[in-house]
Amino acid sequence: MLKELFHKISVKIGFTENELKVLFFVVIVFCVGLFGKYLFVNFPGESAHRAQNGSTLPQGMKNKQIGSSFGINEEKKVESERKVSDFSTNDKNANYKKSLPALKNKVNLNSAGIDELVLLPGIGKKTAMKIIDYRNKHGKFNNLSELKNVKGIGKNKFEKIKKLIRL
Repeated sequence: MLKELFHKISVKIGFTENELKVLFFVVIVFCVGLFGKYLFVNFPGESAHRAQNGSTLPQGMKNKQIGSSFGINEEKKVESERKVSDFSTNDKNANYKKSLPALKNKVNLNSAGIDELVLLPGIGKKTAMKIIDYRNKHGKFNNLSELKNVKGIGKNKFEKIKKLIRL
């Protein structure tokens, strides 16, 4: 009977019997999966409790069981809010503020080495080397705005460091 049904459907649709069997199998597995998902999402604690005790929980206990199954409690909510707020600080501003106390005196552009230039906010080793290369190639800096000629130092970066440098 089932074989005849597969044959009739396969003739009408244009699939072979094997293709139809595979399609039927996939549809059945999909339906079972949906049913299982519905069952465990809507009643997560009940099925586990029934398997252990063979009985159901009272209505008041069901709500507690469902809440604990999802791991929802006040401590986790508060902790996740704390984690979110920890990431709200702006790292660029934090680095800028950290580097300011390290500079007791302004950095002399014409005599500073890599170690001193790196203390400036937004200046890494590569940019510090570019500043020194520019200084060696073109001579001493005549004014602070000449620093903008160094590749990697634009208007914004110059504005951040101009109060921290001297000639």
